[in-house]
Amino acid sequence: MRIGTSVYFETTHGVIEGSTLTDDQGQGSVNLISANPLPGDGIAHIVARTANDQQEIVSDIITVIFSGTPVMIVTPSTAIINQFYTFTVTDYNGNPLVQGTNITVAIGGKAVKVTGTTNRVLDDSAFSGGIDYVHVVRGPGITEFSFVVSEDIDPLDPRTPQLDAISISTSGGNGSLEIVLSGVGEPFSDTEGVSGIRMADGSYRFEFSGARF
Repeated sequence: MRIGTSVYFETTHGVIEGSTLTDDQGQGSVNLISANPLPGDGIAHIVARTANDQQEIVSDIITVIFSGTPVMIVTPSTAIINQFYTFTVTDYNGNPLVQGTNITVAIGGKAVKVTGTTNRVLDDSAFSGGIDYVHVVRGPGITEFSFVVSEDIDPLDPRTPQLDAISISTSGGNGSLEIVLSGVGEPFSDTEGVSGIRMADGSYRFEFSGARF
């Protein structure tokens, strides 16, 4: 592609700069701004158009996820030794959080350990089989995680296992959210603006009240 070739852009959601000129590497860039109209499912399609040497229109579609504030669902909801836990971390629309998001699990107590997902950094989101919401890749290691809390008794220093609390947190471009499971009562979050609700299946869902993007 020649230097100075015009490339034009349109987007289904948000606001995008209308055009750019290619450089000596055949590349150009524009800014996509998170603004109304925002996509109801978080998915936006961007069309780039230019013309080749024969003045024929060449176009391509790029899919972008407008990833919103984090939502976390965990089960079971109390801190118990020798227990298997599952939790999901997504945005408000059920889409993965942005690349570089750090998800951690930590415990407090004595003679106990946690295995499984204890420190996970998310890769970039991907699509499979299409470019719409249903084609966003989700699942283990992306939006679904698990861990086990078990006894960890040192034979040279035997102590009675005690689990005080479990902390599950996420931090990154979507914002930060931490929830805490204790041995008694309901799980809670001290993150400002976050509320929790018990779901019909017994799991707990935590999200930012009234916030989506």
